[in-house]
Amino acid sequence: MVLINFFISYWIILYIKFVNWKFTGSFVNIFSFVLTLQESLKMENKIYEQSEKLILAQKYQKQKTFLTVASSLFLFFYTFLFVLFFLKQDENVFELDPFFSGVCYFAIYFVLRTFLSLPFEIKQSFKLPRKIGLSNETFFLWITNQIKSFLLVLFFGSLASGVLLVCIQKNPDYWWLYFSILISCIFIFIFLFGQTVIAPLFFNFEKLSDTKIENLLLNLKKKVGFKGQNHIWVMKTKKHGDYANAFVCGFGPTRKIVITENILEYNPEEIECIVAHELAHQFYSHNLFLCIYKIISFAVGIYFFKFLLSTELFYFYSNGLNISSANTIGIFLVFFSVLNFFISPILLRVSREIEFACDLFAFKHVTKPKNLITILKKLCVRNYCDPSPSLFSKFFFYTHPPFSERINRLISFLH
Repeated sequence: MVLINFFISYWIILYIKFVNWKFTGSFVNIFSFVLTLQESLKMENKIYEQSEKLILAQKYQKQKTFLTVASSLFLFFYTFLFVLFFLKQDENVFELDPFFSGVCYFAIYFVLRTFLSLPFEIKQSFKLPRKIGLSNETFFLWITNQIKSFLLVLFFGSLASGVLLVCIQKNPDYWWLYFSILISCIFIFIFLFGQTVIAPLFFNFEKLSDTKIENLLLNLKKKVGFKGQNHIWVMKTKKHGDYANAFVCGFGPTRKIVITENILEYNPEEIECIVAHELAHQFYSHNLFLCIYKIISFAVGIYFFKFLLSTELFYFYSNGLNISSANTIGIFLVFFSVLNFFISPILLRVSREIEFACDLFAFKHVTKPKNLITILKKLCVRNYCDPSPSLFSKFFFYTHPPFSERINRLISFLH
């Protein structure tokens, strides 16, 4: 399974690199660029003019990583113990049809999981960002958004769990295929409507009123061949925190460019650089690639899970568990937690290559390319990012390349 994902990822990375080489005309810049530790350390001093703030940023990122690892381990063992408890209990507790058994099982699991992980969530996503100045959310606003997220996961998770048991009972041989199709539909829904439908549940949006910035971004849109709405939208984020971001959402003629209101604090040319990076994702169809990648990975993973359930080893250690029982959901969660541990670094590696590709695309299309380097430095400092994180953090947690690598690669490309 891991080898299959590695093989798929390898060819995606090669494709990304080939497109960049073809696009930039520079084979050396893409394949031969080597970032040394010495260059990374020099870049830290160029990004953070104040060493005290660099130390604070590194401390903040280390605390985030520690809390993420601690909460992940805690929740994994919770899931494992939950499965062990229900090995002899679920047949007696859930005397319901398969669908409602799955719904009840997941609901109990997820409610307990949310309650037990609450101290980690409060520390990691509420207290820590407020302490460093990244967030100004009130506790009421924070807990409101947490409840919204909880209800969304509870709804989709319960639905998927119920359907999983129905598929197993009705189609013992091909349930994995039908369930893969269902989850693929969810992936496609998130791909097409995720930011359009879900984001408004947490944020308000309005049209950009600054005509100078709007005209600059609309000209960029025409230059790269982006087809969508002729308006730029602003996501109201100031009451949530000091976050600066941009993205493109929707599909077809409904696609639109969205920027957070904090981005408006930068000059127009720097804003253009941020939006150009996001438009590159659309130009290269990166989101479509990742959606297909996840669908294939999940389908292969669920087939291996089906194979695991049919082995004598599983039958022995599960005390003869009927695979259509509710506790199969718990075993499914444990299996994919372990699988995700091995697959996630591969997907993150692909993601980092994608972000490099978008940086180079933006570099070629913006009015003042050097401003891309300037805005990356500003974003790094603003978000208290570690310019040169440890290999462990980068390998397991970074969807984007560290800022020192991104900036050094752009400097190399500039020269």
